[in-house]
Amino acid sequence: MKGVCIGDASEDDVLVRPNRFGEKIRDPVGKCGTYHKTLLYGGFASMMWMDIYDGKAGLYVASYDKELILTALESIPDCSRRTMSLGMRKYVYVPVGSSWRSSPFIIGVHEGDWHWAADRYREWAESWMIKPNIPEKLKWSDGWYGVHFKAGGEIKFGFNDIEDFFKDAEYLGLNHIQLWGQMVGDGCCYRFYYPDPRLGTVEELKKAIFSVKSKGGTVGFYFNIQAFSPFVKEYLSARGIRIPEYEKIPDWMAEFRNYVQTNFDGSATVQYPGREVENDGFRIMCTFSEGWQKYLVYWVVEKYLKEYGADFAYIDQTFSPPVSYCFNFAHGHKHHGCSAQGRVKTIQRLSEEGRKHNPEFSLCIEGNGDSVGQYCSLHLYTSFSSQTMHPAPEVFAYTFPEYIIIDGFANPPVEWIGRCYYPDMDGEVGFEDLMNRVYLLGFRFDVTPLPLGSRIKRGEPLTEHVRRLIALRKRVKQLQYDSRFMDDLGVKCCSEKVVAKVFKCSDGRSLLINLIDYRPEKNNFLMEIDADFYNFSGEVTCQLYALDDQEAALDVKLMQGKLLIEIPPFNGKVASIVLKKLQ
Repeated sequence: MKGVCIGDASEDDVLVRPNRFGEKIRDPVGKCGTYHKTLLYGGFASMMWMDIYDGKAGLYVASYDKELILTALESIPDCSRRTMSLGMRKYVYVPVGSSWRSSPFIIGVHEGDWHWAADRYREWAESWMIKPNIPEKLKWSDGWYGVHFKAGGEIKFGFNDIEDFFKDAEYLGLNHIQLWGQMVGDGCCYRFYYPDPRLGTVEELKKAIFSVKSKGGTVGFYFNIQAFSPFVKEYLSARGIRIPEYEKIPDWMAEFRNYVQTNFDGSATVQYPGREVENDGFRIMCTFSEGWQKYLVYWVVEKYLKEYGADFAYIDQTFSPPVSYCFNFAHGHKHHGCSAQGRVKTIQRLSEEGRKHNPEFSLCIEGNGDSVGQYCSLHLYTSFSSQTMHPAPEVFAYTFPEYIIIDGFANPPVEWIGRCYYPDMDGEVGFEDLMNRVYLLGFRFDVTPLPLGSRIKRGEPLTEHVRRLIALRKRVKQLQYDSRFMDDLGVKCCSEKVVAKVFKCSDGRSLLINLIDYRPEKNNFLMEIDADFYNFSGEVTCQLYALDDQEAALDVKLMQGKLLIEIPPFNGKVASIVLKKLQ
């Protein structure tokens, strides 16, 4: 569709796209050059819909494709005409003598903003996708403490440090440690997952895992869904790393090259072109391939879960990195646009195989995705790590409120990202302000100390701030983790520097509202809630919860269908408000 403009001028248009966790691009024509024109579903695109709107109305565009064929979502500005072109493409293979009919493409004209579009897409998704089966322990978890065994090519810690990592996690108020770099290799993320002998023995690893689990903790390790090195044998030999004879080292020429993602000319897809060295020349494997899926099942389920005892796995690059096609139809896929299909199948298989052994086994994926979210328990956003200049995590969280999100510093924040969230903040935007966003949106906390390869230092400002945030979360978590994210629908604050997000609790009698107040000078402010929208009539109680155990009862007035609450200054920049019906 060419020449798209809502209303008389494009300057007040807002383009919403599913770029990982979501984007809201104000004046998308004027912002030309600040965002990718094309998003591929299963990679940068977490869903298959877009919306463009102004203050009165909008246009919704979606693909209702249950096959999950690789889809390109295009949003191309025409700067001369001050309009947008919106479109979608499918990567389908139609050989001579065959035909193909696409799933429906949807166009919707609506009043209001993007929430209408998200509601329509959710309705379609709920017509065929299943809800994720999330174990109770993870549902009530506040997040993880992440540690890298290696950073910058240096070994920082060993398996004997795992029990101390768990003590760090407990200090923060967490009971989950997430570990990177446990495998052979020089960094966080090599693709052959035998435990690095330089970090300790397999028995020491198993002992540490058992110790953490005996204290009620969770231990997770790193895996990658798509990347593999053809140089594993050379890599190990150059470092003098010896693997037990019973552990088969993958053979590229004899086996694994058969599983690689294949370009139209027969060449293998290279993850990092131009970096063809033994420690960085990864190939992209076809996740539809049975052989590649078996390799991942072997390490994730057979080894780390069943043999070593780990009950959690983080699967990197699942619905986040750039994706492409595969023309090796011997893998069993019908179309070359099979990347999303293969990713969903792989995560489903890992989850089901793991749950057969341990019903509490859980997977976290990097990125977020509608279809893949059916089979994982946790999505890692990394929304502070340069993925977009127009971040809007509320887009995915509102569209799929049942999916659990964890966000923080696993991928380190870039310097400019703070201003994307706080464009009008006085002074510098710090790491504390970014973690406040995690609290605001009700996400779990990814506490990965910076620089990577370090541990928290007790008493340092950021450590203590995160600890205070987690303590505040624990005071409201019974409502927070049993509620539906409603974004900012039906709530208004008097200042643009006061941000509110609403959560509708499953009991139907409670609302949780998280706040960030980053005004330089604090004073009372008025918050207005649409009582009719949330069916909150009659007598209502209101309680304020803030940092350092601050708590206060607040008065609520009902006027012309609006609940009016005067919020006093509170400790720090974040707080929660709990409203409850008395009848």
